[in-house]
Amino acid sequence: MKDKKRLEDFFDRYASGHGTEQEHEAFLEWLATLSAADQARVSRLYYQTFKWQKASGATKLVSLQDRIERSLDELEHQEHQSIPARFDISNLQIWSVAATILLISSIAFYFFSTPDQTSMEGLETVAFKLQKEKGVVSGHTLFRLSDGEEIDLDDLQISKMIVRSDLQIIKTAEHEVVFKSLGKAIEHDEALQNNIMITPKGRQYKITLPDGSKVWLNSASAFKFPSSFTASERNVALSGEGYFEIAKNKEKPFIVETTKHRVEVLGTHFNVSAYADEHIMNTTLLEGRVHVLPKGSRKAVLLMPGQLAAIGRGVQVLPADTSAAVAWKNGYFSFTGEKIQSIMRKLSRWYNVDVQYVGKPTQEDFIGTISKTEELSEILRMLELTGAVRFQLDTLSNQNKGKERRIIVMP
Repeated sequence: MKDKKRLEDFFDRYASGHGTEQEHEAFLEWLATLSAADQARVSRLYYQTFKWQKASGATKLVSLQDRIERSLDELEHQEHQSIPARFDISNLQIWSVAATILLISSIAFYFFSTPDQTSMEGLETVAFKLQKEKGVVSGHTLFRLSDGEEIDLDDLQISKMIVRSDLQIIKTAEHEVVFKSLGKAIEHDEALQNNIMITPKGRQYKITLPDGSKVWLNSASAFKFPSSFTASERNVALSGEGYFEIAKNKEKPFIVETTKHRVEVLGTHFNVSAYADEHIMNTTLLEGRVHVLPKGSRKAVLLMPGQLAAIGRGVQVLPADTSAAVAWKNGYFSFTGEKIQSIMRKLSRWYNVDVQYVGKPTQEDFIGTISKTEELSEILRMLELTGAVRFQLDTLSNQNKGKERRIIVMP
């Protein structure tokens, strides 16, 4: 079963109802022994086999599907993990077949190709390491190709093109870059080149993906995408915040994965806020329609323009202030009834400062819009004018980084 060709043959026979009972039993037993990384690789093969299969006339398939789902439920109970599940959408009945193995691990994505990149935790770990060790800490935007080569995008000359592996990279303006695939034929998903882009604190970046979709990345974000969207879905992963304008393609849904949810679209405009240090992750829809599937849920929610899905322990669909949701993209902080802790996290990411609290933080809600070009001290002064909070801005000595600042927040 560990041989990829044998797996493909098994899935083909399975889909046509010709697999033997012994093969089915061996598959279930072997499945339970796999690591999360190996399970993700198997799920890729399974997914490709069944995505476009029709459910009619496959009695053996349905029977085995039930058994696999029961097996996966047992694995979930043993490992105490939540599991993502299928979209509960009537015209995607066959998704339940394709999803049975995709249910295996709570955060493994079938489009990741290497063991250390099989989860959002893996993406965030890589991002943290690069932010700590590389030029990202000094305000540079870093692009890491799948082969490990790292490019400082701020060092690239505007309008100059470079070619790396299967990817053409053109810096079109300050803080803007276009990625184009060289169009080489790729037979399997795992052959795709998955790249990671990391924005530092205090920096935003606009990128154009190989399919023509546009993504604005907020500060302290990590974004993963392939060099070519040749699979049946366009899969990317995000840690941090991004605004998306997706190129329409009815044959290839665009999928954004975060630690808490999955967003599926065909072509639309939406914002995803998914920072690791936030308790709630929001997807806000500006145009089109999107399906949002929380991790551990078996039902997706449908968003209409002007709505947001707030993902915490559960999911809430709420009216959205779309202008506030994308204010960061347009150069502003927008606080719409936010607590001081939320505001300080935003300031910390943009101004690259540490935050320390003395006493019990105020529970007041703050409302306002402030330009991100303002000095940090001026923003703190304006917050102090409310009378609800006070600040002390300290300069800390650090041998490796020169001078760093810390904000002390007081009631």
